[in-house]
Amino acid sequence: MSHFGRANVCLLRFFAAVSAFALLVCTAFSLTACADNKKETGGGNGGPIRPLQYREGYTTEHKGEFTTADGTVQYDFTGTVHWIKNEDTGFEIYGRIFKPADFDETKKYPIAIVCHGFNALSEDGTSRIVQNYIAEGMLCYTFDFCGGGNLVQSDGDTTDMSVESEILDLEYVVDYVQSLPYVDTDKIVLTGKSYGGLVVATEAARRPDEFAGLVLYFPAITAYKSFHEQWPDQASVDALPDDYTYTDPASKFTYGKKYYADFFALGDPLDYINDFDKDVILLQGNMDEAVSIDLQMETDKVYDEGAGQCTFVEVDGAPHNFSDANYLYVMPFVNDYLQSIGIIS
Repeated sequence: MSHFGRANVCLLRFFAAVSAFALLVCTAFSLTACADNKKETGGGNGGPIRPLQYREGYTTEHKGEFTTADGTVQYDFTGTVHWIKNEDTGFEIYGRIFKPADFDETKKYPIAIVCHGFNALSEDGTSRIVQNYIAEGMLCYTFDFCGGGNLVQSDGDTTDMSVESEILDLEYVVDYVQSLPYVDTDKIVLTGKSYGGLVVATEAARRPDEFAGLVLYFPAITAYKSFHEQWPDQASVDALPDDYTYTDPASKFTYGKKYYADFFALGDPLDYINDFDKDVILLQGNMDEAVSIDLQMETDKVYDEGAGQCTFVEVDGAPHNFSDANYLYVMPFVNDYLQSIGIIS
């Protein structure tokens, strides 16, 4: 096997499993949408290029309930499409802002920004994460990373995607959210799943004063370890041709050189993630086949060694990506965390 081929084995170990679960998540969202009382209420001005449901201003309504250990929770909210331009790349970022049905623009609301995982899609109105945030009196913004998956609506090819490209997309989303007059900018919570967890953990470490909290679902923070085993020095990355691509045979996701170069340059996140000096919560299954719970305990330890503390929630039997039952199980822990840091009452 060539050096390049061997190097990609480490990616397959982590991302093949993640990609498979991403497909399951997308399928699950499609199936559960029927159970969610969703009503189309608008069009948009995005023009004829995009289907109606992806145009600026397109709005859906979501109403229902879910049950956790704390009891039955009612939710009633809208989701509205909003595109944000990444001025550095020129790419348009597809996103949705979710607001409670009784939204009052004269009030200030806490908000969660939710980042999806590798080769996945942004959370929609069927997401328990979104539903829970809204039920707790928060707003929520979700978006597709540019090139972040084969099915994303945002601009860009997968060969444009890297950890730094996703961080940059997130920064434009943060800037937009901070500009909204009805957002309490002292109560912005970053939320990330899997690779999105790596992205938000890095962003929070770089801009700690701008975020009140960090919610990490099975984050891929330790993925750098296996990557660095195969790419130990700058020369190994520089040796890749500029037009180098690699397509994962399982997920059909095609990587470009930028992915490898930026991941190497990132360095080990365990060296700096606790620059975010506030409390965090990490939710992890003990049957995760992509990121072992032992590795996540390293992440937990690093956060605890910083100025903040990490609440580590082990979910028995949960794989890399949670079932609906897993999400319902962890929601009371998430809400306790949000209360402890003053986001909700």
